[in-house]
Amino acid sequence: MLRRTLAVLFGGLVLAAMSAAPAQAEPATVSAANVGCFTTFVPPAPQGGSMTQYYQNCNGHTVRVGRGFVDGSGQISVWVSSCQDVAPGQTISWYYPSTQNVNYRTVICDTTHTPPLERPDFAGQCWTSFYPDAPNGGPLLQWFKNCNPHPITVGTGNSDASGQIAIRPSSCQTLNLDRSVRWRYESTVPGTNYSTMICLYG
Repeated sequence: MLRRTLAVLFGGLVLAAMSAAPAQAEPATVSAANVGCFTTFVPPAPQGGSMTQYYQNCNGHTVRVGRGFVDGSGQISVWVSSCQDVAPGQTISWYYPSTQNVNYRTVICDTTHTPPLERPDFAGQCWTSFYPDAPNGGPLLQWFKNCNPHPITVGTGNSDASGQIAIRPSSCQTLNLDRSVRWRYESTVPGTNYSTMICLYG
């Protein structure tokens, strides 16, 4: 158990897949005319086979995105090492040699500097805690305590009402058993779900 969000967990996730091995970034192999705006999966239902995830930036400005997935429990995991800038009209892709049933997502990589503060003295509950529970646009403190018997790398992020996920890669911290980390938001956005996310590399 890892996930606790500050607000109600968002719904409407698109069923896709998780790679059993790290995905490989590759140049786009299809023209922009053959890939829809934003995220496209080829094939859309790989059934354990290989899959390519495309992202075409149809915004009028550069965005920084990466890839991630949401499992059946709602836990969000993001390959923070996949984050890259995508110019307007540019298409990027990630190749997965094999897949499992999870919800693939394209994730916004928020460059806001959010340094983790490790707190070995934190005696709170396992997993994620927030203070206050309802910041209503004000500051927010988020804690995570690792109660797994193995190290885990976590960071903070959020999702909006549409389900768009954003992670702050600068917040990622590896924690051993019973170690804790704290993040501080100077301000919050009403209606946004804040949560602890798993940071993946490779």
